[in-house]
Amino acid sequence: MNRSVWVVIGIVGVLAAVWAGYNLRSGNAATIDDARWIRLEDAFTRAKQENKKVLIDVYTDWCGWCKKMDKETYSDSRIQKLLDEKFLTVKLNAESDAQVTVAGEKMSQAEFAKRAGVSGYPTTLFFDEKAGLITGVPGYFAPGRFSRVLTYIGDGKYLTMKFDDYIGGTQ
Repeated sequence: MNRSVWVVIGIVGVLAAVWAGYNLRSGNAATIDDARWIRLEDAFTRAKQENKKVLIDVYTDWCGWCKKMDKETYSDSRIQKLLDEKFLTVKLNAESDAQVTVAGEKMSQAEFAKRAGVSGYPTTLFFDEKAGLITGVPGYFAPGRFSRVLTYIGDGKYLTMKFDDYIGGTQ
């Protein structure tokens, strides 16, 4: 091989190493090992006992907006306070074959996400204290807007008013 081929191979190798290092550092900052994120089965069991709603952050490993939500939104101290007060939180990989048990039925995390109607990432699913789906909201949310969503759901305002009416009264 000539020298230019080796230079290109070397550059590609360096870029691959940099990319791999970046992805390791920028992976989902919050994982199921963090105290805030618990197993799905535990969340539904504890929700009844603790009278809290369940928030499920549905993500994929390749999703840039999911990583941005972890880095900017879930790490925000105001968001963490609201989550701790009103929710039990779960991370769910929409492409994982890892098994979960919901209402006595075993399924993969991917199947759970599909059954919940998730079609884009990130999607935040909200369940009531009895494991009934309240709603799913797709997309990235900056901390300010997400805090309003968390308050709306966490305080039960969704039972008596539309979100747009709630936002109109809180601005």
